[in-house]
Amino acid sequence: MANQSSTQTNSSWCALIADDIDANRLLLSSYLQSMGFAVDEVDGGRPAIDMLTSKRYDLALLDWHMPGIDGLDVIREIRSAEMGGDYRTPISIVTASSVQTGRQYCLDHGADDYITKPVSVEQLTSVVRSITQIDAVAPTHAEEAAQKPHAVDQLISQLGESTVAEVIEVFLSDLDHRHLVLVSSLTDGDMNSARREAHTVKSPGYILGATCLSELCESIESGSFDTELILGQVTECFAETRKTLEKRLTDMKRVKL
Repeated sequence: MANQSSTQTNSSWCALIADDIDANRLLLSSYLQSMGFAVDEVDGGRPAIDMLTSKRYDLALLDWHMPGIDGLDVIREIRSAEMGGDYRTPISIVTASSVQTGRQYCLDHGADDYITKPVSVEQLTSVVRSITQIDAVAPTHAEEAAQKPHAVDQLISQLGESTVAEVIEVFLSDLDHRHLVLVSSLTDGDMNSARREAHTVKSPGYILGATCLSELCESIESGSFDTELILGQVTECFAETRKTLEKRLTDMKRVKL
């Protein structure tokens, strides 16, 4: 059964986020809440279609490469359902893909905009102002830090320490499983599975400042690597990422005491 959650604010603006990765949903939701949105979250394309056909949203952010029904599949169904109606949902595709032709491809298939991960508050604010009927998004001090690297300190300045701690915990809770699946896929020569796992880890890794892990995943996703050499690097980078983020969590908790 698909996961679904809702976060309410005092605002009348409402957004839907569809992404199969928990950490990505949490970050996007936190960004939108800082702008004054109430947010609904789903982890797949089918529940996104169900939500978008049963409720009017001011904004929808859809991950392109969700398993099964992806973001563009969702848009195809929603645009068909909206034909002849009086409302067109503002929808942006969100993707970790940096292919230059991707943006135009998505626009040609019904998206209103296209955001590449890792997503900054400044980037998201610009998209909200561009494709919605909302005249102004509540200003956030996070925009001042948006040009800096997406490391933990910058995230804290944007979202607050408790939210960032939750993002780290969510990311770490799945990290060992992702490591095992990635190593198994590489060992078995299943490059499609390896690319999927690398794609899954890459974006939240960048956002949390895990540069070693994210750059390695980008190499795997692009196919530019030597399998024997990269297996050792994968284990090393996953271990380094866990050690670094666990230490940061410990430091954050110690400061609160």
